[in-house]
Amino acid sequence: MKVLGKLPSKRYDLIFSAGAACPCTDLLRSLNLQDWSYPFDWVFGSDFSSRCEYLLNDFQGWFEKDDFKLLEPTSVSKHSVWVNKKTGIIYNHDFKEYSTDINDSYAAVRAKYDRRCGRLLSSLKSAGRIAMVYIDRPDKNNPTACVDEIVRMRKVMCTKFPRKHYFDIYYVHHDASVEVPVIKELAHGVFYITLNYHAAGAEDWAVDLSRLRPIFAGMKLRHSLRWHVYRIIKRMCRR
Repeated sequence: MKVLGKLPSKRYDLIFSAGAACPCTDLLRSLNLQDWSYPFDWVFGSDFSSRCEYLLNDFQGWFEKDDFKLLEPTSVSKHSVWVNKKTGIIYNHDFKEYSTDINDSYAAVRAKYDRRCGRLLSSLKSAGRIAMVYIDRPDKNNPTACVDEIVRMRKVMCTKFPRKHYFDIYYVHHDASVEVPVIKELAHGVFYITLNYHAAGAEDWAVDLSRLRPIFAGMKLRHSLRWHVYRIIKRMCRR
């Protein structure tokens, strides 16, 4: 294990959020480090290791209708909230507003997540330089992974997706007593960042992204040709 002054500056072909909730993809998008939506962007629940296992299993059987249960509405979304009892993942933003019948929107939501899963798996196979980022919830609603498990999961990922230039994992752990980021390289390609990043005065799960952005400032994403074409078309449609 090495203690680093800052993260190394690296360029990736794929950077994606593994969770634990929306702030991770919010951070990546705010830094122009994520081009497309992926399966773990707007959900929470389960834990780091479980999410890695779903990915390693090609997301087989992780979104079956019979596994869903309706939860109480939340203050952050008008959408009906459903939990997958098998995976423990909670969906706040996907299902139809005010609906208590999963059939009202299951087919459309399933199709959306099938696309996101397929997109991520395809990108993982084709990309040569990959970064997976996971940010603990400040309220510890999702349990923090132990360092040995994070290192083990990186090894398993490299076996699943071999012949990469590098496959790095960035794990961000909240500690209210740490005001200056502590950055450790647990093993080759496994970076563990500890910091207090709770948004002061906000809900206990809220993340202050301004505390995390400087840490990842040296990370770069090599945007695909498809992404550049998409951006050009989007700009033209706005005119």
